[in-house]
Amino acid sequence: MSIAEGRLRVGVVGLGAVAREFHLPALISSKQFELVAGAEINADRRERIRKMFNIPEIYASYQEMYQNARLDVVFVCISNQLHYRTVVAALKAGLHVVCEKPMGTSALEARSMVDLAQQSELVLLPAYNLRFVETFVQAKEKIAHGIIGDLVQIQGTFFNPGPYITWDPKSDWHFDKQGYGVLYDLGSHLVDLMLYMTGIEVESVSAFSLFRYSDVEVPTNISCAFRAKNKIIGSLSLGWGTGALRCELQLHGTAGVLLVDQHQLTHLYRGIDPIERSIAYGCHAFAEIRSAFKRKLGAGAISPEHKKLTRNAADVILGRAFPVTSSYDAIRTHEILESIRTSLDQNGNVVSVKPETTQPDKK
Repeated sequence: MSIAEGRLRVGVVGLGAVAREFHLPALISSKQFELVAGAEINADRRERIRKMFNIPEIYASYQEMYQNARLDVVFVCISNQLHYRTVVAALKAGLHVVCEKPMGTSALEARSMVDLAQQSELVLLPAYNLRFVETFVQAKEKIAHGIIGDLVQIQGTFFNPGPYITWDPKSDWHFDKQGYGVLYDLGSHLVDLMLYMTGIEVESVSAFSLFRYSDVEVPTNISCAFRAKNKIIGSLSLGWGTGALRCELQLHGTAGVLLVDQHQLTHLYRGIDPIERSIAYGCHAFAEIRSAFKRKLGAGAISPEHKKLTRNAADVILGRAFPVTSSYDAIRTHEILESIRTSLDQNGNVVSVKPETTQPDKK
């Protein structure tokens, strides 16, 4: 670390849409990081992003950057299939790592990366940014304080128009069979968010899918039912090809219900009278209108959840805070995603979720 300035020297691997729209603006605005290098295989994009963000050092490969740039930490913003080799190389070079979700393509890869980071006494964090969205944080706190009683049932949905419509990916890795389409794109976010907010332990899943893109052999829409410990059941719905973006959780408890998305949180409970119910729905509508104006006025602004993610990453590396996004949680998310994938391959058969790799080894 640059002790004189008190800032961590950071390099970014992959200068595509995720880095350009989210991580680079957050890093540039951070007082805890100094952006010193970037690595990008595409020459045109490499030069364009270098100029856009005034990146001092630019490289054609992460290997070259690791070898030549003086760094403390790297942000890995490339396709899932390349996470493992890129993260392992960074850890072996003595660098802390913030890796885009889902941090590899399997629980085995994630566990291997986590073990190496632990052995090397380095920080490894998955970039699950939805954990920093204010409404989800508030819902998590209400659940923890027992506001809705014991959880009984959960419904989670995450839909968007899909690649090349919602955003412009710089390659077709979303359609690679190993990534399993919408499952590892939106499903990783939704599963991680559900686990973060509720702390449930999913025991089994059963899933079905649709393949709506004629020339693409990955699922575009998935519906999954699950059973968790403590007599909790639920469902997860994922989809590309819809008319709008929507990420929402409905959390049903013995004493109330929470309806939460990225813009508003509504609390319903037993005995609420018609006036209170109308006020609740009125507040919900007002929050929707306010968030719409904020999104319109804030177009081009730095993502607040990525700013918080970046700040937490620096504090964790400097030993000032606990991680909001745990690398062990990334393993647990992968285990559930793999069970869903197995169920899809078996035409909806019930598949047990194996939990043996979800905790660090005890020594």
